[in-house]
Amino acid sequence: MADEKAALSACPALHLENQLCFSLYRLSRMVTQSYTPLLKPLDITYPQYLVLLVLWRNEEDGLTSMSVSQLTTRPEVDSNHFS
Repeated sequence: MADEKAALSACPALHLENQLCFSLYRLSRMVTQSYTPLLKPLDITYPQYLVLLVLWRNEEDGLTSMSVSQLTTRPEVDSNHFS
């Protein structure tokens, strides 16, 4: 354990705060959280909002129905957030 701590100390690039992925994760959470006050009056979550956006776009394209599998394959929607 001491060797691992020494290795991390010797390599600041491995510190969490120096990882680009962590910064992007934090930014993503901040953006998502910024929608909360806007969506609360509608009683929907951010993932539900994304689904509605996909459905509205589908309707704009003249399509009247969409299966769940079609919906979750759209790049705008991450099916892991439907729980």
